[in-house]
Amino acid sequence: SVVSVIEDDSSRYTVRIERYKREPGKNWNFQKVITRTITGRRAEEFIDNQRFVRLIFPPKPREVWNGNTYNNLGRQEYIIVNAHIPFTEGNTSADSVVTVKQIDENNLIREDTAWEVYAKNIGLIKKEVKALNKDIGSGKILSGHTYSMLLKSYK
Repeated sequence: SVVSVIEDDSSRYTVRIERYKREPGKNWNFQKVITRTITGRRAEEFIDNQRFVRLIFPPKPREVWNGNTYNNLGRQEYIIVNAHIPFTEGNTSADSVVTVKQIDENNLIREDTAWEVYAKNIGLIKKEVKALNKDIGSGKILSGHTYSMLLKSYK
């Protein structure tokens, strides 16, 4: 949920977002605060005391950048896999979206993927993350997590 928008001295706007989480059949519980800012040619996100470059402008297919430029987590190549295409999923639709692949690793012991979809004049509308540890012999999932977020509404 977007809870506030703050303008700084440079006329940049920072959006404060509160993320809630729930298990199936249970109540929503507060998880964390996230802030997002557009700075020049970058869309930045500040989460868990780390700054990430989530998107660059103008968005063009096959454009690559280091999403971890402003943190100490090591290089992480993000790539725009498509841009300026329509999107529809469930009740969410947009005329022009950009899809960013952040992680795409699949091997015998680990499956890691992270994708975000941004809609023009709206922002982040979908995110999918998968981080699974697998048994090398059987391929069976031993541990990990998956989650998906889809925009429910916006004004």
